Amino acid sequence: MDIAAIASSPEVHIRALIALLYLALGGTIVRRLFPRFSSTAKTLAIAMLMGQILVIVLALELRLPIEYQWIFDLDHEYNIPTALASTQLALVGAVALATAWAAKERPNWRRLYLAALTPLFLYLARDEFFIVHEGIPNWPTYYAAVGAVAALATVAVAASSPRSTWIWHVCLLVGLAMTSTSAIAIDYYRHDGPCVLIEHLNYKRCFLPVLEETLEFFGIWIALVALLGQFSEAAPAPSPHVRRLLLAFPALWILVHPPLIPFLEFQFLAQPTAIEYDGTISVRGYRLDRDAETITLAFFTSAKSRRRHNMLGYSVHLVDQQTGASIASADALIDDHYVWKELELVYRQQIMVKIPPEAQANQALWLVLTLWLEEDGDYLPRTITTSDRQVLGEGQVVLSELALPAETNTSAARKQYVFDNGFALDRVKLPASAIAGASLSINFAWSSDVDGDEDIVQFLHFHHEESGESWGYDQQPLGPRLPTRLWYEDLADTETWDIPLSPDLAPGKYQVYTGLYRLRDSARLAVNNATGKPFTDARVPLGSVIIEKR
Repeated sequence: MDIAAIASSPEVHIRALIALLYLALGGTIVRRLFPRFSSTAKTLAIAMLMGQILVIVLALELRLPIEYQWIFDLDHEYNIPTALASTQLALVGAVALATAWAAKERPNWRRLYLAALTPLFLYLARDEFFIVHEGIPNWPTYYAAVGAVAALATVAVAASSPRSTWIWHVCLLVGLAMTSTSAIAIDYYRHDGPCVLIEHLNYKRCFLPVLEETLEFFGIWIALVALLGQFSEAAPAPSPHVRRLLLAFPALWILVHPPLIPFLEFQFLAQPTAIEYDGTISVRGYRLDRDAETITLAFFTSAKSRRRHNMLGYSVHLVDQQTGASIASADALIDDHYVWKELELVYRQQIMVKIPPEAQANQALWLVLTLWLEEDGDYLPRTITTSDRQVLGEGQVVLSELALPAETNTSAARKQYVFDNGFALDRVKLPASAIAGASLSINFAWSSDVDGDEDIVQFLHFHHEESGESWGYDQQPLGPRLPTRLWYEDLADTETWDIPLSPDLAPGKYQVYTGLYRLRDSARLAVNNATGKPFTDARVPLGSVIIEKR
């Protein structure tokens, strides 16, 4: 055994740093500040500190079978370390609110400052468990800005507070700094910096998750100490009701909050699916959120064996329905964010796809999911065995379809023909003549006051004035690039139809009519003119065109 190599390893150094942190800094805080605490504050602070130490020791020393290692893994979510960190953050917010309530002799703006800390820490607690920041582009910048505002507000409050209370404001600033250093600096840049500097390609080998989570744990605890100190001064002897609520808060948060929200999301917000891969992994549902720059997908999987759920990854692509080309994509590894569902573990995955600036609006897109397994550098798609959704090939499934909206034209054209489903035909450009055997080009301008929910087809009828013969041509109003089921409120777009004319078409003047019908039952949609007068047979007369012989 090479003792020198072991002593110089990153793991040994970080273990020593953790021990020094808790023994030296933690011991100093307990010795110097706890005498100023109320009994309630001491109980909460000691309980949280002991909980941290227990979780870290178990994470470092407990050897569980591989399928259960995630329970105490400091680099996983939805497990015991995450629940503890989330609970401590939520407790800071609860103590801040209790302090604001109890500090009745203080100026109102100080109480407002304390009350404002409550939603901040409750949001951080939610983010700690549900990784909300992964859906925020460039999240470190936003979080750093929020932290800076909180720090400046704390400095401003401290400057006008008695000198004896400065220690609590200093503790809060130190706690925020330590937490942000771990949560932002180490977590966000860990793949590019520290591990490379110590010549380790895999950041887990350089033990950064332990350092990251420990600093975050301890920073949260110092922030809790800061608020408990202010609470002790504001309420040296809190009422039994407040005392019981604060002491029970950690248990309530752990028992209710973490399991409840993902369960409710899966039960009531997710779109149900039944997609099975290789007979072992199932996609049970998904939820889609979209803004101007990103598409965030949360989907839920279950596995017959948890071991089969390890080492898997997934890819999400935005695919143009007409060309089949991928215009944007994102990849991630399967993670163990779980929710209980009828005694079954259902795993929540979340991924964000950035929409490229050059992406075309008003184009029908598929959101395509692929599960894969990395083997010796190759990414092997998992085979879909059963699916209630459209399948593209053996391993790609269409979870949803969408269209990127175009910017709304504030000077929209006057609606000439209004259909009873909320669609409107605003303008038609019909040529005076065309040649048999060539094509007839007609331009239509459409708009919508509603979101589309079904496929609607537009028809054109041509009636020869002399012979009475007629013929027709049908297609989707904006063509296959944007089916009406993907139309959205405030849509405004145009489409030019190139209608092939038979060379045997009889020459002469043809009256042209148009209208819409539902694909599912071929029922025409009633249509009115701009004054509200309905058209007979639910079709609009567009004028006439002369067909000439070549």
